[in-house]
Amino acid sequence: MKEYIRPAVAVTEETGEGVYAASGSTQGGNQNGPVSCESKYMNGQYQNMNYTSSDGSVKDTFGCLGCNCYRQGYCGLEELQWGSYDNDNGFRKPGWEQEGKSPTDRAW
Repeated sequence: MKEYIRPAVAVTEETGEGVYAASGSTQGGNQNGPVSCESKYMNGQYQNMNYTSSDGSVKDTFGCLGCNCYRQGYCGLEELQWGSYDNDNGFRKPGWEQEGKSPTDRAW
């Protein structure tokens, strides 16, 4: 590009559409910085499945299973690849929590 041309902005209030522009960079590609665990029960602590759980609760039985960041043996958020989870808002928590269950609900 040889010559910079300043973009023009036009406002039309009769339409139901909009264009949002942004510039610059943020840490992790998220406006609020790095993404984090959204579970109010797991508190960012990875927990693997344990089908032999003694109390049979969903938290102890299924752990983080169902979370979009769940990886067998670790949490994907621990890899510091935050940008890959930016679009998972509302799904960075275990499947049982996404279904509205509490950690003490019975698994079976």
